[in-house]
Amino acid sequence: MRIYIAGSTAQAIAIDAAGNVWVANDGAGGTGPVGTATGDSNITELSSTGKLIGTYTAGSDPQAIAIDAAGNVWVTNWGSGTIGTSTGDSNVTELSAQGALIGTHVAGRFPKGIAIDASGNIWVADQGDGTPGSQPGDSDVTELSPKGFLIGRFAAGSDPYGIAVDSSGNVWVANNESKNVTELSSAGKPIGTFAAGIRPYGIAIDSSGNVWVADDGNNSVTELSSTGKLIGTYTVGANNYPDAIAIDASGNVWVTNGDSSIITELSPKGALIGTFTAGSHSYGVDGVAIDASGNVWVANEGGGNGTAGTASMDSNVTVLAGAKGPQFFAAAKQAVPATATAAAGALMGTYTAGSEPQAIAIDASGNVWVANRGAGNGSVGTATGDSNITELSSTGKPIGTYAVGTEPQAIAIDASGNVWVANEGSGTITESSSTGKLIGTYAVGRSDYPDGIAIDSSGHVWVANRGLDATSGTLPGNGNVMELSPTGKLIGTYTAGSYPEGLAIDASGNVWVANNGNNNVTELSSSGKPIGTYTVGRDNYPAVMTIDASGNVWVVIGGSSKITELSPKGALIGTFTAGSEPHAIAIDASGNVWVANEGNVTELSSKGTVIGTYVAGNGPDAIGIDASGNVWVTSGDSSIAELTGVTGPQYFPYKGPVWP
Repeated sequence: MRIYIAGSTAQAIAIDAAGNVWVANDGAGGTGPVGTATGDSNITELSSTGKLIGTYTAGSDPQAIAIDAAGNVWVTNWGSGTIGTSTGDSNVTELSAQGALIGTHVAGRFPKGIAIDASGNIWVADQGDGTPGSQPGDSDVTELSPKGFLIGRFAAGSDPYGIAVDSSGNVWVANNESKNVTELSSAGKPIGTFAAGIRPYGIAIDSSGNVWVADDGNNSVTELSSTGKLIGTYTVGANNYPDAIAIDASGNVWVTNGDSSIITELSPKGALIGTFTAGSHSYGVDGVAIDASGNVWVANEGGGNGTAGTASMDSNVTVLAGAKGPQFFAAAKQAVPATATAAAGALMGTYTAGSEPQAIAIDASGNVWVANRGAGNGSVGTATGDSNITELSSTGKPIGTYAVGTEPQAIAIDASGNVWVANEGSGTITESSSTGKLIGTYAVGRSDYPDGIAIDSSGHVWVANRGLDATSGTLPGNGNVMELSPTGKLIGTYTAGSYPEGLAIDASGNVWVANNGNNNVTELSSSGKPIGTYTVGRDNYPAVMTIDASGNVWVVIGGSSKITELSPKGALIGTFTAGSEPHAIAIDASGNVWVANEGNVTELSSKGTVIGTYVAGNGPDAIGIDASGNVWVTSGDSSIAELTGVTGPQYFPYKGPVWP
């Protein structure tokens, strides 16, 4: 027997194809904060010889763990019971094989067990509120696609804990409170419900298709046939509370006993082979997994104090020799290749821009331009805290900082590479060359508060002016839309709606305006004539927008968690949840929609389904996507984050055994 340190309050365990062991650590006292420090809720990766490879952040109170065919690691996070993708919520985290965060996905309330079928779909047992059903918050089973899309919610029993998928793709669920096991088809339809002891907990399926259930309330293991008929009930010891269960290549069944330091081995016929000490006292839910050599790995929660170590009562991982005869172990983990494909949403880097970056645009060379509002003192210049624009290279290196106007709010780049900036504080539009040299400053009026800017195919510059109320001198006023020539001359001023803020131009040259003051979107022709006004919802405050390759208009709804999609004719296609207080939006070459929210970045499919939620600085404000599909995000902490996108594999140099 060997004992290795993992993390605090080890809960669950899984082994990947390379033999590396992944452990879900609940944290000190079962309520550790999310992080990589000792005592935090996190995921630990050990080599096949028990050496620490890395510690990675997942979510709050991780409960179960599964690994897909690509080597990605999926973790259920118990969380607070609030269904969402924020830190502390009930959700499912996906990590790459190197421990990088791929995404956080919505499942149900208090997710517990997790299993992956042959198609790569992820099945999650959601304990919920104890009421069987298929609504968010119910005791249910959630199915996610390999990308984390929600496929469906299906009723099982009360308080589902364990979950497993058989060779036919049917899903078996151990329902702790309703004292039974539910079988669902691969489509989530109920096949049957079968009695399985007093408190079914863990569940596993052998090579014959028989279903083995750890009965926490009866100190036994129940074996059912593939049709749910009772084959036998086998004792594992008095008052040991069997929890987790795994089956080795010989068909032997290994069961952890949650109120002792004992693990029990049963034969394929349920006969007792032996009971073995597995390290420290197992205070609560434990995990068990078996590697390709037949070794049995056990997650020991410890004595309840969350101390990670190898002493009695500590949280740790024990490995037992399961196969008979000599055991052989690899000397170390195989070398990681010099390049590796990065998953979408993985953080590539964080770069410094200026003070309070507000907007972002990317030129044809891949250089990134950022509008920095400044520290609020109205100072225009290139010093820290000034209102200015910053140019970064495609690798995030600073190229230059250039003065524009006061409190720049929006930025756009024309076909010549010139950079146009809407300066809200000074009521001006500035034009700078591709080298940052000021070409011109064009007045739109101090009271107009230019907030949005876009450039059409003719090089004309369109500006959304929020407007200042003429009577009270306060915002919002009626506002307007101005059109400037490529040389900055005023062509026309047009009426949109109240408090116009965001602008986008479609392939026909029509101009779409988000009217924050009266909850609608206005469409103007290329000559400024009104085409239509379209509702996005009462009191929804449309703020910024973008247009996809099909001409559909995507609108960020300020002060909510929603984005709205309109057809090219202005018809409502759908309203979709992004994140808390979305600020900005961009669409990649695959048609996926990226949204900068108050606390994170959400990626949605073209159908509005959440693909993933990613961390990108402190308070994302603006978002842009480069020609490689990488996503650039400005944050309130004056930083710029770059995330991997989806347009082709991204390659990075190897930096050691723990992926950055």
